[in-house]
Amino acid sequence: MKNRKKIIVTGGSGYLGKYIVDELLTKYHVISVDRKNLKLINKNYTMVKSSIKNFFRKKNLTDIYAIIHLATVESRSNLYVNNPELAFQNLSDMYIILDRIKKFNKKPILIFTSSKQIENDNKNYIKNPYSLSKEFCENLIKFYSKNYKIQSYILRISDIFSLFNNPPKKALMVLINKFIKHEKVNIHDTDHFFEYVSVQDIVNGIMKLLSQKKHKTKQINFYGKKIMISKLVEMIKRITKSKSKIQTQVRKKKRTSIEIEFYKMKKKWAFHNRLKSIIKKESTNTRF
Repeated sequence: MKNRKKIIVTGGSGYLGKYIVDELLTKYHVISVDRKNLKLINKNYTMVKSSIKNFFRKKNLTDIYAIIHLATVESRSNLYVNNPELAFQNLSDMYIILDRIKKFNKKPILIFTSSKQIENDNKNYIKNPYSLSKEFCENLIKFYSKNYKIQSYILRISDIFSLFNNPPKKALMVLINKFIKHEKVNIHDTDHFFEYVSVQDIVNGIMKLLSQKKHKTKQINFYGKKIMISKLVEMIKRITKSKSKIQTQVRKKKRTSIEIEFYKMKKKWAFHNRLKSIIKKESTNTRF
């Protein structure tokens, strides 16, 4: 296939990135921007080992069809609790990409992978710095899309799974390995649930978006079916025929929302009571 459209993928060496790059190569020329090298030999693949900042400040985007921004400093949200500065890098990278795109007349399509963690944290009244950074990036995209005519897709994604090579440090594989080894399994939060969505559904969705003739900024949710952690461990134990013991520790959740108070205003200073006097004073001061 000659004259393939060029697509930039940030974070192409990551878990999701590898699947997306592999699928993109069937139709597009992929330029992967990452600090880690995705060892891939393909005439339609170009690896650029660089930070997002250095790459986008120099790259001419006039011949780029789309940018798929997958890169994040760290995808495990629990690491942001003790390292909130990680969130700043996510914001900075997003700003650099958008600010670079706006300067070109022929602008590439932007696809940004966000997280359902935003929605979950909103329900719990407090946000992790990870979800805060993702939500800020979403709002920044909406601002640039409206004011600089950048066609963008925001993909909110829940828990990802694959038939092959699931991340060993993620909950699914940790639980499976514990049951296979007949180790004790502790459940610390009985209210916790997962919403597993196949990586192939995400890849297919992105390919479908790229193939559309007309593009319009929108948010697309890739959410799986909810499964409570208690149900998940029961399923894994049954399938593995494990002798593991399951221990449930019920913890009382502390609502850490900030108290909101409404100050009682004096009626004599109410706006609708003072508007007439404001206009009268301004009319007196205005010279015709």
